[in-house]
Amino acid sequence: MFDIETVWANVLAHEGEVFHQIRGGEFTYRVKGNMIFPDRTNVQISKNIQQ
Repeated sequence: MFDIETVWANVLAHEGEVFHQIRGGEFTYRVKGNMIFPDRTNVQISKNIQQ
């Protein structure tokens, strides 16, 4: 299992890249602070994890 800092480093490293969805769509994302903002939805993803 990866710790959150390792995962977050990968998130930052791939910011702005184009990702391809299974159904043919594409998306990118940007990071601001501890939040991820995908360009194809209004949903934001937080770095914070809750246990």
